Amino acid sequence: ITYVFYKNFTITLTLLIYACMAGISGTSLYESLMYNGFNFFTMFPIIGVGTMDQDVRAETVESFPVLYVSGRLSEDLNSGIIIENILTAIIHAIIVVFLPYLSYSGLDQAGIGGLSVFGTMVFSCLVFLMQYRVMLITATYTKYTAYALLLSFFLYFLFLVCYGLMDFLNWE
Repeated sequence: ITYVFYKNFTITLTLLIYACMAGISGTSLYESLMYNGFNFFTMFPIIGVGTMDQDVRAETVESFPVLYVSGRLSEDLNSGIIIENILTAIIHAIIVVFLPYLSYSGLDQAGIGGLSVFGTMVFSCLVFLMQYRVMLITATYTKYTAYALLLSFFLYFLFLVCYGLMDFLNWE
């Protein structure tokens, strides 16, 4: 639950930061096809973790019901955890927007720049950040969680290749 909250809060913050940088002009940082694919690109790893991750074996849980105390006492999901996720999302959104922004001047001087390039750079950093976040919250790595991560990376890179070949999109 906290991952989904963090993920959506972070992408919204990147849009807010860019809107402030663009003078609240209404210019979108991400092309709509890319923006709409965000939840698709980031869903496979968390599904893999949600279905395959286990911190203790089923037999142990049945033998020691005290392990359920953290859920009953809201130790894993409370206002402190939500505030921690909000602060982490703010810091990560600032890094995800300003790191490409600081490196963008080299692209602009080479004539490769443009809003779509900058937006794709920020979006790629954001997708990689979400994959990294999933790896951090995973307690037990299985081949299925690894496959889910690899599938997500593969689909994103496949999307980037196909996205670049779409001549019918208006980039300006």
